[in-house]
Amino acid sequence: MNPERALPEIFINGRFLTQRVTGVQSFAHGICEEFKQAGVVFKFLIPAETLIHPVSNQVEAIRIGNQKGHLWEQFQLPAYMKGRPDSVLLNLCNSAPMHLANQVVTLHDLAFLHHPEWFSLKFRLWYNYMIPRAVKSAKSILTVSESSSKEIQESYGIPPAKIFQTGNKVSNEFLEVESDAGVSGKVSGKNFFLLVGSNDPRKNFSVAEKFIAGLPGDAVLVIAGGSHQSFAKTSHDSSDRIVRLGYVTSGELKWLYQNAIALINPSRYEGFGIPNLEAMSQNCAVICSDIAVFREVCADAAFYFSPDNPESLKSQAEYVQNTPEVVYSKKMIGNSIFTSYQKRDRASVILKALTR
Repeated sequence: MNPERALPEIFINGRFLTQRVTGVQSFAHGICEEFKQAGVVFKFLIPAETLIHPVSNQVEAIRIGNQKGHLWEQFQLPAYMKGRPDSVLLNLCNSAPMHLANQVVTLHDLAFLHHPEWFSLKFRLWYNYMIPRAVKSAKSILTVSESSSKEIQESYGIPPAKIFQTGNKVSNEFLEVESDAGVSGKVSGKNFFLLVGSNDPRKNFSVAEKFIAGLPGDAVLVIAGGSHQSFAKTSHDSSDRIVRLGYVTSGELKWLYQNAIALINPSRYEGFGIPNLEAMSQNCAVICSDIAVFREVCADAAFYFSPDNPESLKSQAEYVQNTPEVVYSKKMIGNSIFTSYQKRDRASVILKALTR
């Protein structure tokens, strides 16, 4: 942070406290915890909705207005902030007021822009209207990778000096929870590859479902994760070599990482790819699609395959099963990458964005 610039009063858009935790909400909770650990004083602004996640007594929460959802975020939240021009609003979960100068907007990726077919019509129309206006009015933009930063610059003409990269981390909640073997019965004692994520078209489940059918041996594919109403519907294979667990707890997910042959991440597009980092934290091998952001984050720690080619995935899966010494080396690299991301001082990066 520039020592010559006084730190403004910081308000955080608390709408995420009314939402179930997925990737972007986990990011928001993590940043708030890092702010508290760094002694950064902030207040939540929250809507009239019931909070799913209680606010710590260490942080003041101000309930404003009587609306909720997008109406609250676009009208009552900015109205409150416009009366406080010397303060700044921090938005951590993509969505933000469209016309507010004293704010920082976090944009995790541009999937809605580059792949509209993956989303419901309502969602993509709204995001393509709201996001350009929010990022252009904001004083700074946060994002989680160099890949996303370049896309934001190219898509919206945002100068590099306005964009700050935070990186991502594995949540403390996940790292500290006890591994829960209760889910092991559903795997029936078989060796398994793990796929983690919601039933989202970008996750490209189909290539993993096709590869497992032709893989020699009796290993199965375990899919952990639910679905989300924002995404377009997808079909899926009903093979007896695929185990669909649906939602799992953090403890169950930890056990799955610890016991899988490898994580398979066939995603076609991501802003970062948290499951890869979670797998590294649990000494789990990573087999992932060969896309720019995964190369950026995973470097030499992962085994890469073409996201359009089940045979490419099959080849890498067989290689992982047959070369334990290579897998061990990759895991060691992965552990170093995980440690490096966990040590990042994201609070300092965000304070620079807030005082730009």
